[in-house]
Amino acid sequence: MHCKSNEKNQRFDRRISRRVTSESMRFEFGGAVHQTLEWNSFGFKTNLNSDFKVREGDSFVIRSIGYGNLKMIPVMIRAEVLRKEDDSISVRFLQNHQRDRNAFESFVSRSQSEENSVLVA
Repeated sequence: MHCKSNEKNQRFDRRISRRVTSESMRFEFGGAVHQTLEWNSFGFKTNLNSDFKVREGDSFVIRSIGYGNLKMIPVMIRAEVLRKEDDSISVRFLQNHQRDRNAFESFVSRSQSEENSVLVA
């Protein structure tokens, strides 16, 4: 019973997580940088580079992330392909704890602030 409660809470957390439909986030994996179609603290959807061959359930490592036109930041984030469509994939971050989601959202907030200050200057 306790496990089901945690599982239910995790699903609830995912529903309330802010989903952003934006090409502002960039993730590097499979030897290329991919811009997002939408993203949140649990994962993202991106157009698929034809050179990156994956199937649903495949895991891989994201090597860097960036926001807007700002410099890419090196990371090592394990991720898994949830859904593969003709020209896009939906990806979830593995071992995504609340601490990691907070750090990710903090990165995005700082990046948005930096990008806005660059645009205004």
